[in-house]
Amino acid sequence: MKLETTTIVIALASAACFVIGYSYLYGYYSYFGVEPSDLELGLQAIASHSMTAIRIALTEYYLFFMLVAFIFLTITAAQSRLYSFDWLHQFLITLISTVLLVCLFSADRFGLIAAKNGFRYLPIVTVLDSSLSELRTTIGNDFQKYQIRWLSSGKLGNIYVASLGIGGSSARWIIRTNRTTGDYVVYQLEL
Repeated sequence: MKLETTTIVIALASAACFVIGYSYLYGYYSYFGVEPSDLELGLQAIASHSMTAIRIALTEYYLFFMLVAFIFLTITAAQSRLYSFDWLHQFLITLISTVLLVCLFSADRFGLIAAKNGFRYLPIVTVLDSSLSELRTTIGNDFQKYQIRWLSSGKLGNIYVASLGIGGSSARWIIRTNRTTGDYVVYQLEL
């Protein structure tokens, strides 16, 4: 393979990893009503989440990928090219391209599912800022029943999620604190 071709393949794979990672994060954080652009995420952090989406795709769609491999190998055998090693290069490119395409179109759904299933694993916040003392009046009388979990730190402050259920499937509130002023914004998510 020529150097130019290798460079193009690496550039396209890197771009695909970034798009898949951003799509995965978009699906994950949209479950909580947060835009990934509000967070302090670098290129590497976004691209690294593509590996999670690729792993999920390989486990959920392994039968589909096996079918693609079987069809490719059947066509290659019918053309009697199995005795040369050119087919291996084409096979790997076909399989990797198929995995990336599936991820490009499904990564946001994978992120959404991960957020729903992983809510209970978010760290529980036991002590809140003193500025959040008025939170009780905003959420209501059931404030003591809510579990408040830390979601992320954004550009301006921390983002918390308050939920009645352990799995986060009931009423959810998003609490955004401001680092500089100490103010906070609370809004309820529609289920």
